[in-house]
Amino acid sequence: MPDENGSKTSGKGLPMNDFFNGKRILITGGAQRVGAYMAEFFAGFGATVLIHANKSIEQAQTLARKINGEYYFCDLEKIDTLENFFNRLGRVDVLINNASCYETAPLADESAK
Repeated sequence: MPDENGSKTSGKGLPMNDFFNGKRILITGGAQRVGAYMAEFFAGFGATVLIHANKSIEQAQTLARKINGEYYFCDLEKIDTLENFFNRLGRVDVLINNASCYETAPLADESAK
């Protein structure tokens, strides 16, 4: 939120760059669309962004290079892989749960209900 000088601040009154600087933020589904936007946003305020992807491998790698972040791959539906995934991450200060299933289909293929 803007302070009296118009600068963006956190809810605690700290300048945003100080608030997120040095934080490790995990964004599940962070390689594309809204997740990628959030990754760029938080990286711009000094956070180290941990980009999770399941299928968007190339996009995650490209984005991580662009923002000097880290990327990790894991199918979050497979319970037996989660412990290893979280062990590889190390410290996580903020979790943004953005992962989703996204499948496209032409509108003409959908039947009216």
